[in-house]
Amino acid sequence: MKKPGVLQRMARAGIRALSKLAGAAAKVRSVFKGAEMSRLWMDWVASPIAADQEMLNDLMRLRARAREMRRNHPLIRKYLNLLANNVIGPTGFKLRGRVKNNDGTMNDAFNKKIQAAWFKWSKKVTVDGRHTLTSFQNFLIKALATDGEILVRKIRNFKGNLFRFALQPIDPDLLDHLFMRSPLDGQNEIRLGIEIDPYGAPVAFWFWDRHPSDLINISARRRIRVPADEVIHFYREDRANQSRGYTWFNSIMMPAKMLDGYVEAEVVAARIGSAKMGFLQSKTAADSEPPISDGTNPRAKIEMEASPGSFEELPPGMEFKEWNPEHPSTAFPNFIKAMQRWIAAGLGVGYNGLSGDLEGVNYSSIRADMLIERDEWRSLQALWIPQILENIYCEWLKWAQLSGQLVLDNRPDEAFLEVQHIPRGWQWVDPLKDVNASIAEIDNGLNSRARVCAEQGTDFEEIAQGHHQ
Repeated sequence: MKKPGVLQRMARAGIRALSKLAGAAAKVRSVFKGAEMSRLWMDWVASPIAADQEMLNDLMRLRARAREMRRNHPLIRKYLNLLANNVIGPTGFKLRGRVKNNDGTMNDAFNKKIQAAWFKWSKKVTVDGRHTLTSFQNFLIKALATDGEILVRKIRNFKGNLFRFALQPIDPDLLDHLFMRSPLDGQNEIRLGIEIDPYGAPVAFWFWDRHPSDLINISARRRIRVPADEVIHFYREDRANQSRGYTWFNSIMMPAKMLDGYVEAEVVAARIGSAKMGFLQSKTAADSEPPISDGTNPRAKIEMEASPGSFEELPPGMEFKEWNPEHPSTAFPNFIKAMQRWIAAGLGVGYNGLSGDLEGVNYSSIRADMLIERDEWRSLQALWIPQILENIYCEWLKWAQLSGQLVLDNRPDEAFLEVQHIPRGWQWVDPLKDVNASIAEIDNGLNSRARVCAEQGTDFEEIAQGHHQ
């Protein structure tokens, strides 16, 4: 037998060395517990893929499921109402002009003109005339939570109102997430239907002219390119280089859907159990012939109709066996509470407000819960004002002046951008205790009257003027 050559011996030695290294590496424990690979963690599949790749795979399914939950799940409907009522509120954001004169004093005349014109336009802001500014914002923020993103087109030189400016909501389904293009031959890249420049800033949006599932209009669809400065695209960005948004319900879909099914099963079981059903059983084996369903056998299928206060005689040779399922079980209330707390945590709201459960609640506990929840609402308001309201106001200001509905001086528009959008506030949990606490803070220089008014959604200057009048 021919002895192996030098190269063969070296190859075999290398293979043995690699095998030893692989075996040693397999025995090394992960430094980070979250990176551990063991039999308990093998079903945790997670891959580091690009943000837009995540969107490409799951965007439409997530959105469809979120919309179904919005239609049918009571907790999701309650959350959306809480979201709109607390972030937007029943009267929306109040516009207060802060335009100043050259000497730094407030120009009350211009500020009143701006506020009056804005209020007039706010009565009908959409192209179809269906929405006021407040109702449109309530619609948008519910859609934002459900779909994960909102798209609003700014319609300039609109003939349908005196200000020549209106807003048009666009279904995110019309922004084709499958439309891609590489940045070749001087063309901009297109990602998930959005055309971007080399820095990733949106240049244009490519919309379908009708919904993919529209059965009324059967003509061929076509894409429409809309410049980015005409579109407001708002979503909460979780990762760098993320082009689209996904539903806020993602992390609670599983527990919410399972809870829905569990409650349904318990309700059905409780309804069956309340009927006190039973079975008729033969006492002897001779009577246990299989019934013939042709109607000729007297021992065919026997049925009894149960009605309150009535008794029936059993057929000869038969005895009654009661079936009495105990539902709902004693663990039902505690399980419901645990699942609702899980869902509330995923949505960023308090359990008591979402579930309506005030059992065992006292002033201190509910105040602590409400303060945490209100911080969430304030964070959303802080995002909403620059992304939505200030964006709309800047465009509105141009057309309000061009249309002649707002007459100011010849200074550039930047001079009239000094406005404040005051969000809604909240009343105190215990008015007497909280008012006394606020007074003590103001008296000791730890707070200001303006800040206290802002927390309640009121305007300190307006209140001060009312006292002087």
